[in-house]
Amino acid sequence: MTMQLYGPVFSNNVFRPLLVARHLGLPVEVKAVDLMQGEHKGEAFRAINPHGRIPVLVDGDYRLWESSAIMIYLAEQVPGPLYPDDKRARATIASWMFWNRSHLFRAVGTVQFERMVKGMFGRGPADEAIVATALESFHGEMAVMEDRLKHNASHWLVGHGVTIADYDVAGALMYADEIELPMAHYPLSVAWLASVKAQPAWAEALKG
Repeated sequence: MTMQLYGPVFSNNVFRPLLVARHLGLPVEVKAVDLMQGEHKGEAFRAINPHGRIPVLVDGDYRLWESSAIMIYLAEQVPGPLYPDDKRARATIASWMFWNRSHLFRAVGTVQFERMVKGMFGRGPADEAIVATALESFHGEMAVMEDRLKHNASHWLVGHGVTIADYDVAGALMYADEIELPMAHYPLSVAWLASVKAQPAWAEALKG
């Protein structure tokens, strides 16, 4: 049975679980949601997700929101190295995903909002003072990630290959060039991001 993932592919939070679906070859159909028109706040969408946010996964009569939860749910459909059975590996994957949501993507998302989203919604120019504060946090978090990649011989976040942790964190950085993140300070992270983008799932997910 085909599952439905609600939300636009250009959203970081929709793109993340779509990466997992495409990596595993799962039958997931993307259902467009018009954020510009506020469709996600309408009665019809709230019947799917009462929080009025994207993404939402619909699998038969089951509905699941929050992209990290959706990523884990999808990864568990096809057991394998993307989300290994080992309890410690899973705990480490979770720690990187929680870190991303609580720290890295909070900083990156602020820069993205100021330098990209505000323009999309006609909300004026970026407030570079806010950007500067967010970039201070970004540098602190990226230094931790750079150190992790330095000490993991495989140069992936967890174990010896790509996992949902890599897809989750890479999703936060999908617009790094567009919002002019200072990635050059973190060469191992730049190489890691290139490796994630080289996965066939990345190109497939961009297609929707």
